[in-house]
Amino acid sequence: MMFSLDSKKILLVGATSDIGQAAAIECMKADAELVLTGRTPMALELTTRKIQELQPIRTMQSYQCDLTDSSSIETLAEIMPSVDGVVVSVGTLETLPCKLHTSESVMRSMDVNFKGTVLLISALLRKKKVNKGASIVFISSVAGVLLAEKGNALYGASKAALSAYSKVLALELASRKIRVNCIMPGMVRTKFLNNFALDEEDFKSDEQKYPLGYGTPEDVAGGVVYLLSDAARWITGTDLLMDGGRTLQ
Repeated sequence: MMFSLDSKKILLVGATSDIGQAAAIECMKADAELVLTGRTPMALELTTRKIQELQPIRTMQSYQCDLTDSSSIETLAEIMPSVDGVVVSVGTLETLPCKLHTSESVMRSMDVNFKGTVLLISALLRKKKVNKGASIVFISSVAGVLLAEKGNALYGASKAALSAYSKVLALELASRKIRVNCIMPGMVRTKFLNNFALDEEDFKSDEQKYPLGYGTPEDVAGGVVYLLSDAARWITGTDLLMDGGRTLQ
């Protein structure tokens, strides 16, 4: 079956996020063997327990990893098994007008949204933990790439950097048939929305710009499974737009 992940071992980085957890669950439903990571041990344990309750017979491993800590990244790459897929679903949002940007605020956004991902992939490749024919999927955003919002420059810039990085990585890994793609979601109903300086009325107004309404973590997870599967075996270096029609307006 082209959409099956049977016999594939998938590393999910940021599995404690809403989208990361949904992706883990959908990968499990597609018969993948899961390797989960999260920054907070307690949240990682809760996520692991939730997935085990859904499918107790599936093999699953979990590791604590902080992408802002290079030693934590190196440790993960050293102890984890080799995998057939990597999903990175991490991000931080700090809403600031451009005139208030500082060296510290720039680094906070770039360290989480871009730098940590780059260092992780580098470590995994150096330690030969990404198998031939694997698929790498980054959760990017429409922000910065297709849409601009006031106060959102740093988040948008970091996600645009991730998209650019993924295309070069796709070229470099093509000889090993390793595919690299991004998913660019629009607004998805997750805890991440709490980082926006908007009230419920603002969200209702904004959602009117989406012909299909805001998305759910499960909507994005479907795209993740597709890009990991053999159904997407001829797709690399792309940005899969999942925005409920937002950019049509």
